[in-house]
Amino acid sequence: MFNKNNKSLIKTIIFIILFSLIFPKNSTFSQTTQTFTQNDWSNLSDFATSSNINFGPDLKIISISSSTTHTSDIDFQNGTFNTTTVRERGSGSDAKIELGIERMGADWDLTINKFYSRASHSSVVFNNKMWILGGLGGNNWWTVYFNDVLSSDNGRTWKVVSDLDITPWSRRSGHSSVVFDINNDGNDEIVILGGFSGILVGKGEGLNDVWYSSDGINWTLLTDTAPWSGRGAHASVVFDNKIWVIGGVSRVSLGTPYQEVWYSSDGVNWTLATDTLPWGGGEVPVVVFNNEMWAITWDSVWHSTDGVNWTFATNTPWNSRIEYAVVVFDNKIWVMGGYDWNDITYKNDVWYSSDGINWILAT
Repeated sequence: MFNKNNKSLIKTIIFIILFSLIFPKNSTFSQTTQTFTQNDWSNLSDFATSSNINFGPDLKIISISSSTTHTSDIDFQNGTFNTTTVRERGSGSDAKIELGIERMGADWDLTINKFYSRASHSSVVFNNKMWILGGLGGNNWWTVYFNDVLSSDNGRTWKVVSDLDITPWSRRSGHSSVVFDINNDGNDEIVILGGFSGILVGKGEGLNDVWYSSDGINWTLLTDTAPWSGRGAHASVVFDNKIWVIGGVSRVSLGTPYQEVWYSSDGVNWTLATDTLPWGGGEVPVVVFNNEMWAITWDSVWHSTDGVNWTFATNTPWNSRIEYAVVVFDNKIWVMGGYDWNDITYKNDVWYSSDGINWILAT
């Protein structure tokens, strides 16, 4: 009789043999290890068969797929490649396959056509690409936190710039990210601030660390104890050559709303602008528009030039809502969707304003 350990060993051996037949072992491991989750082990041939390997002069693709849950395409461009390590960890729905990939040529890229489903991540536009950082997901959406970094120049294919648990900042959700010249040298970097920790699942204690990177791969810790309390769901903007942290809550579950506004010119030294936001703080989107910071709350609009004094602009024409998106486009502020807690409905309306006071329903 085979026990569980024997079955796991056999699976591992099969994968090693199959991949060793497909790829030569002519160099040492030098690049990275990528991890994929397989939730259905009934058909192991979905992984690592010759039919899943497509060869081209400058492009090689491994299609790793689950018969029920997940498909990822991994593209290795501009050069040859091989693998020396294939191993399984865990069992059942928690099982993972790890592929040790060797770099054999220059300009090595890893791209995928789908990334892990997620929410509460942060996104920026940097170096002519869209970037996704961290977030949370999983079958039970609050149980899996991420700290991977992905980028795309077309929205269809995404490069895994830094993978799960390779990125030095911890798994998190509800964090904020901005693009800012943190070194004051004329070059912008991605800056990530705070968020909810993925260590205490379902509770998500607030973080107050600050990291930056010029490429999404190499990250530098500016501080792990910023003077603002650990928080997530806060707003961050770049305004007046400073990074601003506005509002937020202390934790995912039953968190304390913060009414503070902090700013910094270097990400290390922070100044408290105010600890009494007139709308009560918490989770509120903030954008920069017409040389001011604009806070679009659940039922009102406020603006400020210094983060200390906030001027009431108007009550919003839409009903009280949460989880809406706010952007600046075409010299207007746009508000999209959200959840209306009065009607208990998700919304798909779009509003815009050219002055922050008068709002027009677009659709």
